[in-house]
Amino acid sequence: MTRVLGDFSISKRVVPPIPDILVYPRKSSASLVVLASDGIWDVMTNEEVARFVSERVNTTSLKRIASELLDHCLAQN
Repeated sequence: MTRVLGDFSISKRVVPPIPDILVYPRKSSASLVVLASDGIWDVMTNEEVARFVSERVNTTSLKRIASELLDHCLAQN
C-alpha cells in the first residue's frame, strides 16, 4: 500500500504502484471505502470484503469490523 501512496524509496520494479480503482457516481449506494493491504486482498475479493463489512456495519463498530476482518483472513491461512 505504501508504494501506491508514495513510499518512493522502495523499488517500483518489485511491486508496481498500480492500485485497483473503482469510480462510483456521487449518488451511488457506496457508503464506505475499505483501504487494506495484500493481507486482506490475497485472501478475499472486493465483493467478499464488501459483503463482510456490509453485514456488520449497522450493528458493529468499524474498529471491531476491521479486527474481525483481519481475524477472518488470518484464519484462512
